[in-house]
Amino acid sequence: MKAERRHELHQNDLAQWLSKMAQWGKAHGNHLTAGVLIVALGFFAWMLIGNHLQSRKDAVPESFRQAMMVADMDQRLVELKEVAEQDRSPFWAAKASLDVGNLYALKLVSADKTDAAQQQEWTDQATKFYTRAADVAAGHPGLESLAAQGYLGLGQLAANARRFDDAEALYRKALATAPEGYPAHTYAEAVLRELPHIRTAPETFAAAPPAAEFLTPPVGPRMETPPIPGLMLPEVPYGDQ
Repeated sequence: MKAERRHELHQNDLAQWLSKMAQWGKAHGNHLTAGVLIVALGFFAWMLIGNHLQSRKDAVPESFRQAMMVADMDQRLVELKEVAEQDRSPFWAAKASLDVGNLYALKLVSADKTDAAQQQEWTDQATKFYTRAADVAAGHPGLESLAAQGYLGLGQLAANARRFDDAEALYRKALATAPEGYPAHTYAEAVLRELPHIRTAPETFAAAPPAAEFLTPPVGPRMETPPIPGLMLPEVPYGDQ
């Protein structure tokens, strides 16, 4: 009897609570509807913003691909810089920065060197973007080989300027950064072996690119195109890291 009485009391309490909640709901129906709408709108806005940000990130590889298809070097530089300076995809920012640095370095080794001011501008731009590539990639696990190639580019610029101590430090940094077995690691070992010979070479030959065998990295899925004179083009992992 006592158990049945307790059960009956619990049922009465539940019925009273439900009745009170129903009455409260009727009295505050407008507030509840408004609250539900606010939550729904907030969720919808969150979904829209998330989809927008993801679509902007997904567009970065296509922007890079289109930039690389541009025949005019100056226009390609403009479009690659946009990819290099975006912050939505660290991998493509580092990759594009390396390509910008390589294009300016290509200008340095292929153009008439009588215009010192122009040469300095190209050197400054190459330095800026190699540094950006190294800094962006170094801050993200999995992009170590791209960071190493930024150091290699900076090392090549230093060697061309006969700042051999700086070049050696940068090559060693590249060697320590690139995973063993990657082309960037192999290339760093090669240029470090050649650097003592370059130090003692006449100045007119000091800026010459290393021997051809060192300019052609091992063929593999992580390499794209042949390196430009004296420099190594970035190795590209599959996918956006």
